[in-house]
Amino acid sequence: MSKLKKLWFGLTAVLAVLLCVSVVGTTVAYDYDGVINDALGVQTSKIIKGEVSEEEDTTYDKSSFGEFNAENLEKLKAATKEQNINEMREGAALLKNDNNALPLKSTEKKISVFGQTAVEPVYQGSSAGTKVTNNTADKTDLKTALEKEDFEVNTAILEAYTLKNVGGGGFGGGGGPGNGIAGGHPEAGTGRGEETPAFYDARMSDVGEYDDAAIVLLSRVGKEGTDVAMQEKDDDNTTVISGLALHSNERAMLQKVRAKFDKVIVLLNIGNQMEVEEVKQYCDAMLYMGLPGHYGFEGIAEILSGKVNPSGHLADTYAVNSLSAPACVNSGTETPEFTNAAAINDQIGSGENASWISFQAENIYIGYRYYETRYADAIAGEGNAKDKVGASKSDATEWKYSDEISYPFGYGMSYTTFTQTLDSVSVGENEIEVKVTVKNTGSVKGKSVVQVYAQTPYGKYEKDNKVEKSAVQLVGFAKTKELNGGASETVTVNVDKYLLASYDYVGEKGYILSGGDYYISIGDNVHDALNNILAKQGKSGMTDENGTAVTGAEAKAYRFTQAFDANKYRMSTNNVRVTNQFDDCDLNHFIENGGKYLSRSDWKATYPTQQTTVAATADMIKLLSGNTYETPKDAPKYEELVAQFGKDEGLNIIMMRDVPLSDKITWRKFIMQLKIDTCLWPQQKAFPVPRSALCPPHLRSATATTASAAR
Repeated sequence: MSKLKKLWFGLTAVLAVLLCVSVVGTTVAYDYDGVINDALGVQTSKIIKGEVSEEEDTTYDKSSFGEFNAENLEKLKAATKEQNINEMREGAALLKNDNNALPLKSTEKKISVFGQTAVEPVYQGSSAGTKVTNNTADKTDLKTALEKEDFEVNTAILEAYTLKNVGGGGFGGGGGPGNGIAGGHPEAGTGRGEETPAFYDARMSDVGEYDDAAIVLLSRVGKEGTDVAMQEKDDDNTTVISGLALHSNERAMLQKVRAKFDKVIVLLNIGNQMEVEEVKQYCDAMLYMGLPGHYGFEGIAEILSGKVNPSGHLADTYAVNSLSAPACVNSGTETPEFTNAAAINDQIGSGENASWISFQAENIYIGYRYYETRYADAIAGEGNAKDKVGASKSDATEWKYSDEISYPFGYGMSYTTFTQTLDSVSVGENEIEVKVTVKNTGSVKGKSVVQVYAQTPYGKYEKDNKVEKSAVQLVGFAKTKELNGGASETVTVNVDKYLLASYDYVGEKGYILSGGDYYISIGDNVHDALNNILAKQGKSGMTDENGTAVTGAEAKAYRFTQAFDANKYRMSTNNVRVTNQFDDCDLNHFIENGGKYLSRSDWKATYPTQQTTVAATADMIKLLSGNTYETPKDAPKYEELVAQFGKDEGLNIIMMRDVPLSDKITWRKFIMQLKIDTCLWPQQKAFPVPRSALCPPHLRSATATTASAAR
């Protein structure tokens, strides 16, 4: 090898190392810019005070805690803690409670806690710049919270876990920075890296006297840039499963715990849903707790002890098989893509990597809007809804709701029982008033949630103009105060009639109120409310989420008729026509029948069964290049525009706080005070390079700012 080559290889290696150091160093520098600047004595900003009257109030949002001082700060911290705990008291949803397993009895005080999540819980998400909880001592873990409620926790089991920092930079509770992977599976990492069956074999001998009840924590992690994987390797590193499915190590843990304990409680420490149908068989009670934040575990402990009666309800649908949703067909590894991606990149530049298409074949049918709508059509015998296409079971002969759903949207149990009576529905010009009387028919005090749902017409006009409708939709809700056994409360829910409008992108090209029968219904959850509507319509053959036959409650649904109206919501509040603005964002705008949208008019014919692929046309490639801007003929020249800036109108930001955006003249004067030749590029983490490198030469200036702009 020549000396020149050796020198080149050596320099390449050194430069590669320097590049890595600079990338990491830059990130660290921006994350800790305040600390570094303080240490170096560097000042990055300067406050310039203008002439402000002493009588002028410059505080935009006043704190209810008064002026900022040590005493009020402590009050704020105490209120914040109470708010965090209260969110869990009010928001946790009880999903299963066989034989009144919860609350735990006064004699059930010795508890064993299991699951990797028990020692590394998902306290909160870390996206969008939120401060991660695991790196602070100012938090309450589950063990501490349980002990606060006089439970005795088996420390031997908890201390046997190895902290894995599985949180990917903040989700885990180990106090470290994480390994950049959100779970124990290196390929996708959405689980918590559960311990092996052998580990739990050994743990059963540690139970000892702590056998009154077992608490098992399960979690899944998804965040910005790290979606929960649709396909990932199971703990055997061979079998491929959904990231939301129960993993083999978790299954083994549950089986061993179930065999050892007479009472097993599962806590779902997740920010999304997971597949829990299999989990049901291993537990007596299941509680969805979400992400507890700093102190939420205290609310969970209060629910377990019975100090608090849970009153939360699910804000999503829990599917038996998460991949049964039509949205999963054109996602993940089957994301719609161009078949001629190489040719596209040859023309617009390979750096663009124009391979995938944004095409939502599932249409509006996501979450309960899919499962409940298909169920309603199956009951009515419409749209080929019973066809087996999309069924979870491989041997299914037809699609069945109870095979697809574990818990419907809005589901949530209580330690007591309630009845809800639909007293009245008043339909006004712009609002619908719904009055419901709630009675606590049990002996335990608690709160109930009134959920109001609606169904709007789906007829010939909607089918002809592709106006897709959910068979039921949430339009309002309210929670009662805490009611003692036998007590009642009448709750009023006001529904904005605008929520009943549908967008018609084909016919009227705007929002319409369909003509026909409308239904308002209450129910314990979305499925219960839909069954009440179906009962009002005289339908039969309804079931609950478990497949048990139900008749629905006709008295809990109200019907009224609305004439077709395409004018009521045609204009916006500022009198601008609401109409199609992005027709060219639809794949079918460029390629006729390039993509097929799911429609309830025919579930069988339109259900997405494979990845959508098309070849980009010449027009599409031109748009993908981004070279489409044409300068208007009457556009001012740069020099003319610059000359308009820099005039001091005496306006500062405080003066503008109450100026409406509609006052374009005043806002223009305020903005035009800036000097265009002053570089005011923000120091943002997204741009880890000097501002001077980002500002064009003609925009750079040694002046830090202008007096007008700094006021």
